Amino acid sequence: MPKIVFCELEKWEEGYLENDFPGYEVVLTEEKLEDSTLAKYQDAQIISTFIYSQVNYELLEKLPNLKFIATRSMGFDHI
Repeated sequence: MPKIVFCELEKWEEGYLENDFPGYEVVLTEEKLEDSTLAKYQDAQIISTFIYSQVNYELLEKLPNLKFIATRSMGFDHI
């Protein structure tokens, strides 16, 4: 089953996302996406981050199944 990972979520956001993606494994976490947390999400096809995850080339190389990145912010300088 394809996996979508939503990082840096606040509790109030979970209700909006948990049932909106039938056919996907949805992971909701308060963690930032970084080297220390990456092992849990290596098979993700989609990631959604906020402003504290620094998505760079080195991190992207460790996500071989990644097809899409979405940021839940106005800016995108952290990607």
